[in-house]
Amino acid sequence: MDTYYQAIAPEYVRHRRVHPEVLRSLISMGEVGRESPVLDVGCGTGNYLLALSELVGCDCWGIDPSEAMLAEAQRRLTKAQFFRTPAEQTGLPAGQFDLGFAVDVVHHLVDRPRSFRECFRILRPIG
Repeated sequence: MDTYYQAIAPEYVRHRRVHPEVLRSLISMGEVGRESPVLDVGCGTGNYLLALSELVGCDCWGIDPSEAMLAEAQRRLTKAQFFRTPAEQTGLPAGQFDLGFAVDVVHHLVDRPRSFRECFRILRPIG
């Protein structure tokens, strides 16, 4: 799979766009503010993190298994933190994020129950 994303990452960043309703939902349902640490699981090239950063100014983090996608994301969001890791075992501290989300990612997860448990683990109690 990574070979595929290595090849498409530059074009992916040029053609993929944020869905406005999804973005609005992330902001309102997650009660995201300037001080909110936010994690995008399967962040790809960082589209949603970039939009959240511009609109809210939150602390952005992203994980993705593709090195090429993360390179594009890092180029666009120099203040964000990115990690090449699977959703099933992020290695991130427990209770760190106010909001964790995954857009158009679930079908890529190898072990969905484990991925969801990991996401729940790294959310703060009010996350």
